[in-house]
Amino acid sequence: MMFLLEFFVLFSTLASTGQCLKCARCFSFDSDSCTELFSQECPSGEVCASQYTVSLSAFIVTQAFKRLCAPQAECSVTGTYTYDSSTKRIATTCCNMDYCTPITPKLPNTSSQPNGVWCQQCYSTNAYTCTGSLVQCTGEQTMCLQKSQKESTGSQAIYFSERGCASKGYCNMRNTSSVSSAVTEETTYTCTNGFPNAATTTTTATATIITSTRILFLFVILNNSF
Repeated sequence: MMFLLEFFVLFSTLASTGQCLKCARCFSFDSDSCTELFSQECPSGEVCASQYTVSLSAFIVTQAFKRLCAPQAECSVTGTYTYDSSTKRIATTCCNMDYCTPITPKLPNTSSQPNGVWCQQCYSTNAYTCTGSLVQCTGEQTMCLQKSQKESTGSQAIYFSERGCASKGYCNMRNTSSVSSAVTEETTYTCTNGFPNAATTTTTATATIITSTRILFLFVILNNSF
């Protein structure tokens, strides 16, 4: 009995540190859940994760749900991202025992309330980076995100890039690299702090110029009076 107890404690300790866990894997593109298709032994340090994504673009809603092995850092990927007329929401949950089932991910709410942050917005199908005009961010989206993709086969490559407003949780998305049918796909996420409120900055600068002009005008009048 003591041996069995020690074995159980050792097994639990190894599982809790994320050492080569076994996790269920499945995918669904039209639901908020999926049924296990197969299992996988995770790389050392990874845990079992569930990730739910909902995108709204041009009034078309798409959703995707997956269970997989994921680095511990990806467990904090829960947030929102907006660019152009598209909004994406993502939620991730994790657990760290063999074949455990993470709790159902709960998508974050979105808000239309301006938050005083401005970011560039753009989309390109032929460049790894793009530039665009400033847009006002809302809700918890206080970061500026650039997503860059490269798909290559041999010496041939095509690029995609986009910029928009993102929450800090969405910025925890990890860079990825994968190979499928001789095509290598690399995706990079880069987040930076947003710009201060452009309208306020412009108003303040204009007010400063007007005030300075008035002071100079009064100085000239007073100087001429003497």
